Amino acid sequence: MDGGCITIWRKEPLSIAEKNRIKKYSVGINRRASAFSIQIEKPEQIKPNKKEQLIKVFNGLPEEEITLYGFADFIFIAAEEILKNFGGYLEISLGESKEVILEVEGEAIELVERKNGLTPYESPGLLLVDYLFVMNYFNGNSNSKIQDICNLDTYL
Repeated sequence: MDGGCITIWRKEPLSIAEKNRIKKYSVGINRRASAFSIQIEKPEQIKPNKKEQLIKVFNGLPEEEITLYGFADFIFIAAEEILKNFGGYLEISLGESKEVILEVEGEAIELVERKNGLTPYESPGLLLVDYLFVMNYFNGNSNSKIQDICNLDTYL
């Protein structure tokens, strides 16, 4: 099982109650699955080329980033739950063609970056995606036990 970290961008900061709910969620998953955590921060340093694109998508700079750390089986289901319940977009890099991406139900916004700040080019597969895209692309064949562990309502 591969692991890593993924980031969710949010326009508005979460309330204290929402942050506490996500913290409880993170602890609950970690107890049942180990090696899982969620970090909520105000974005500190965003590269100028990415900042420009995020401003276009969010109509202003995102005020919060939620980073999920853990095994891939867990972080994508948890990302789906967080996106579905709290909103935002998951930033993800996919090595898929545009045709494949367009076939997936959900929203996928391509980020266009500038190489060395000068020449525009498209980063292959760098996207902001919503919960429907995450659900349909990553979680369609997920293990039901992992889905149960990552169900946000379990940790209310």
